Amino acid sequence: MTVKTRRKHREGEVTCHCNAYGTLPHRFGGGKCTGYELVRNYWEANWGNNECSNCHLYNKEENHCQVVEGVEREDECPVFQEFVSFQEIRLLGPYWRTK
Repeated sequence: MTVKTRRKHREGEVTCHCNAYGTLPHRFGGGKCTGYELVRNYWEANWGNNECSNCHLYNKEENHCQVVEGVEREDECPVFQEFVSFQEIRLLGPYWRTK
């Protein structure tokens, strides 16, 4: 009989429930989870208001977000950056730039 154990939570990790891995909870920013759903959900809830209204990625003429349209990467979005900073998430892997 195999005993299922949970891996110890590591500092700088946040559990994400986006659709990158179906219904499975996973580490935010790991593998297929890029944070796109975080940005898209915020955009759909606000449609250019709140933080989006003064964002450099918001195209006011066409009323769309460049991240949601696929022009820019998720890590360029101020909402994404604030979430990562507030949660103190360590972003790892080749997709994320190190500073």
